[in-house]
Amino acid sequence: MKLGKYTYNSGVVELNKRFSNGLAFNGNLVWAKIMSLNGTGIDPRNWSAQRTPGGQKFTWKASGTYELPFGRGKKFLNATSGVAGVVDKIIGNWQYGAIFTLNSGSYLSFTCTGNPIGGSTDPCTSLQPMGSDPGKVIRTGNGVVYYNPSQFSQVKDPYCTSITNQFNLQSRCTDLAIQYNGSILFQNSSLGQVGTMDSVSNWKGPSLFNLDMNLVKRFTIKEKITAEFRLDAISATNTPHFPNPTTNINSTSFGRITAPSSGGSNSFTTPAVFYGNRVYVANLRISF
Repeated sequence: MKLGKYTYNSGVVELNKRFSNGLAFNGNLVWAKIMSLNGTGIDPRNWSAQRTPGGQKFTWKASGTYELPFGRGKKFLNATSGVAGVVDKIIGNWQYGAIFTLNSGSYLSFTCTGNPIGGSTDPCTSLQPMGSDPGKVIRTGNGVVYYNPSQFSQVKDPYCTSITNQFNLQSRCTDLAIQYNGSILFQNSSLGQVGTMDSVSNWKGPSLFNLDMNLVKRFTIKEKITAEFRLDAISATNTPHFPNPTTNINSTSFGRITAPSSGGSNSFTTPAVFYGNRVYVANLRISF
């Protein structure tokens, strides 16, 4: 019997300009919501559909090319002989292109891995409404964090006090809770209890911005021999691509971003070898 299902709803706005007068452009904005009931929930009494991990609220992508209006057959400096012909060799047949990507962050799953009730995705118990998303990339002298250290802190889980002192078991409890503005926000579920949090929260990880640009020059060497020089600037703005922070509340790395995006599920299909560092690539192609 199949118990799981997915529901995907989205709105798409697309703008497309076919190539004319040296310009071509395509852009689209996707606003989406994915809900799922995949049949693997820990609480068999809760059959409510929930957000899916990795789901993104919006994605905006655009690309275009533009031929500079100089040289033979163009609006300006289109002479082919004399000084103008020499100028045409230099400034003619240049083309500029760009690819732009902007994604909202993916929805985060907060877990209590290591809790005695077992499992690697145990839901936590929330003691306060989660409210608006406070996540923001913050660079500190001790690395990169996603939640403001002046608001968020890890403390010993209050439920540890309910464990018997026999055999020093209470002192051996290492579970942690997340404190927000002085009050407990997330904690581990008590023994034998199922966490109250949804498997996927309404808080999101870091968004992604990326701009790739290129410049192309085409020219004729001799009859039937042409050349193309191309310069690509990948991540032209040198904007870092941050992955999701650690969301296991029992991890001492909770809320920290410990590695650059590596092209996996949190990098929104950005190239695996680029972490947002600007990279220049130049190549020359000769056709005959």
